[in-house]
Amino acid sequence: LLHTKPTSTGLKKSPSIFVNITNVWSAHQAVSFPTFSAHEESAKLATNDCGASSQVRLTLEKTSWNSRKLFASVNVAAPEEQVWRCLNDYEGLANFIPSLVENKCLEKKENGAILYQVGAQEVSMGVSFSASCTLDCTEFPNGVPAEMCSDSGDGSDGLLPYPKSSLPDAPSRDIAFTLVEGDFKDFRGIWRTQPNTAALNDKECSVLSYALYVKPQRWLPVRLIQNRIEKEVLRNLGALRDYAQEAYLKSA
Repeated sequence: LLHTKPTSTGLKKSPSIFVNITNVWSAHQAVSFPTFSAHEESAKLATNDCGASSQVRLTLEKTSWNSRKLFASVNVAAPEEQVWRCLNDYEGLANFIPSLVENKCLEKKENGAILYQVGAQEVSMGVSFSASCTLDCTEFPNGVPAEMCSDSGDGSDGLLPYPKSSLPDAPSRDIAFTLVEGDFKDFRGIWRTQPNTAALNDKECSVLSYALYVKPQRWLPVRLIQNRIEKEVLRNLGALRDYAQEAYLKSA
């Protein structure tokens, strides 16, 4: 969801997240940040063909004064394999992830990729929020090993946040991502796909889950961007759900 681009000198690009966020900061007294409820937004979504709710479910944990963990999931009316193919289409993510304005696959690995991404969103009155980062994405066809995850704590252990909203007893395929460099102090998490064997109507369905630990730089209070991040997680999971369902219908 974010990125930092190397320059020709080999040095890191100066933080661009806050080329634009600086405008937000300086205009904070004049610009009214819109209030947003992640749960109200997700309630607008309808049910899907699996007979299950297609709402994006999201919960947030305050881990410190300037860090958060987010957990989200959504039912998808498409087989798990279809969702997985969408997730690891590293060159094509910007085609269906609405917050991505730039997405580059810097390197393909045997089990993943190095991605440079720029995310942007208008905040209010023409003021935009943008962020960039380079992410190291690693695929785990049998799920991320338990010793690499943590389901509690404040995130200072450096472990990946466990996807609490995923199905507890279903097989999973994961894409773990960690920050290489970028506009955040820390940004790491897991995308998870699972077959949904409890779906109704004899449909091939799946569950897409997401877990994120995010920590901005010290000079940017997380409370200023928390609602923006929640909203983008909801939009992105909803967009991925719709894209996977449409791709499945076209291939049927």
